[in-house]
Amino acid sequence: MMSPVIDSSSSSTFVQLPGAPQHVCIQLMPIQLTKHNYLLWKSLFIPILKTYDMLNLAEGIEQCPSQFLTSTSDGEDKKEDPAYTNWIKRDQMFLTWINASLSASLLRYTRECTSGRALWLHLENLLAKNAACHVLGLKGRLQNLDKRRYCRMEDYLNSAKQIANELEAAGSPVADCELVSRILEGLLLQPQHYADLVASIRTRPKPVTLQELHGLLLGHIIPLSRKFKITCSLFSFLIMLILVGWITFPYKLLHR
Repeated sequence: MMSPVIDSSSSSTFVQLPGAPQHVCIQLMPIQLTKHNYLLWKSLFIPILKTYDMLNLAEGIEQCPSQFLTSTSDGEDKKEDPAYTNWIKRDQMFLTWINASLSASLLRYTRECTSGRALWLHLENLLAKNAACHVLGLKGRLQNLDKRRYCRMEDYLNSAKQIANELEAAGSPVADCELVSRILEGLLLQPQHYADLVASIRTRPKPVTLQELHGLLLGHIIPLSRKFKITCSLFSFLIMLILVGWITFPYKLLHR
């Protein structure tokens, strides 16, 4: 079996795969496992195990054979079984692959796992429930998007996109059409400003893309800003008239 080769010049993890030439290394995993992306990590790892006939090790189907062969009925002449040696090498390669894909924050939880199967189960018990709760929390935040919490439209849109990015990293990507729908729902909590715009977007013959929605919403705040400026100008003018009246009133009394 080939030894793992880790490229220290980048954050990517490279492992020499069994059966490949020594000078050929492929990228084993495009991401490292963290506390929040277990579902995505597992979905990327399983195809690699299938390709190199190691999925049975992860699932516990391929059990470790006996270490020794016995050539006599009384078992006095023991000889190590080549199948056992091969299984150990494959299991340790499996273990190495997993460790090579872990983030530094998780390595301290895995030191006691000495086999690939043990580490695979340990990570599942440690992270699967936490990852599922993390996804549920993110979906809840997406469903409760509220434009009223943000003064700037740009901040509101960035918040929605950040949640979508975190869901994708956690292995539960959000379709653009769903994200657009959630953003529009959050706008309707301010119907006086956005009800007409949302209605016009929803009645279009062709669904609006996320990029198109971004442009429409940023363009929509311009008239709102102008209306606000006009209101402020009128208010300032009225204040000025009141102040002028207060200043000139005593003068008028003296000259009556």
